[in-house]
Amino acid sequence: MVFLKGFPQVSSNTAPIRTDTSSPWPSSRNAIGVPAPARPQSLGLLGECLRGAGRHVEALELYTEMYELTSDENSGMTPSVAVLTRPHARGAIALCLSELGRHAEAIPAYIEALTLFEQFPVAPSKGRCMVRLAESLAAAGRIGESRQTYLRAAEVFEAVGDPEAAARLRGLASG
Repeated sequence: MVFLKGFPQVSSNTAPIRTDTSSPWPSSRNAIGVPAPARPQSLGLLGECLRGAGRHVEALELYTEMYELTSDENSGMTPSVAVLTRPHARGAIALCLSELGRHAEAIPAYIEALTLFEQFPVAPSKGRCMVRLAESLAAAGRIGESRQTYLRAAEVFEAVGDPEAAARLRGLASG
């Protein structure tokens, strides 16, 4: 059985997984056979699996690579996909940092992700990022800032048509 970062090959009907990652971009595919343009999204999905399994350090590494690829002209990503991916990747990095208890690092990462989200219409993902920032601020003892961030997140959820979430967040803001 071949393993890639702790994941077994699922089926004997699939091609063997290459574990030699010394050349991450051989031709138009990476070392695990994913076409180069799909690599950042693949990293994100694998990062979600690792994070869900509690393997936050490994997930953080993948999210960081995903984020870096959004600025790499040779990644195979179109500029529009890179712009869409960047705030989500930065938010995922922040989430891993906060789940590792590294709130002092997570807070500026969340703020950067929110800045990147500003170029898009209001969306639930921006609201979720604000909620996570509020949680990190609270964990860091910055209660006043946390409450203000919960209120801003409530406004986002109200704008996207989720009044229940908005009400819950207003409740968190009031303490």
